[in-house]
Amino acid sequence: MTAYMISLLNPRNRDWFEDYLVNVPPLIRKYGGDYVAFSAKVKKLEGAIPAPQQVAIFTFPSVQAIEDFMSCDEYQPWTKLRKANADAELFIFEGDDAMLQEARKFWAGGAG
Repeated sequence: MTAYMISLLNPRNRDWFEDYLVNVPPLIRKYGGDYVAFSAKVKKLEGAIPAPQQVAIFTFPSVQAIEDFMSCDEYQPWTKLRKANADAELFIFEGDDAMLQEARKFWAGGAG
């Protein structure tokens, strides 16, 4: 089942960022991942978490694939670099097709 990772990133500096963006995407692809969206133009609508400087959304074939990517030896130097230079909130979840279908029915006025 398709899984998603959302990254809310607040870099403290940009010295590391270009190397990270050149070297990490091939690792993401190695684990079946892909970028869905990326933006530095984030506007907060509501909630307690402050708006991050950047947001990225990724898709992977499974939650396990995300966990494998995040824990692989090849990514560990990049994890250390990211953690040393940015604050991040990372969220992962599996897409729930049944819940999505129910929500679509509701939104279309077909619930109840």
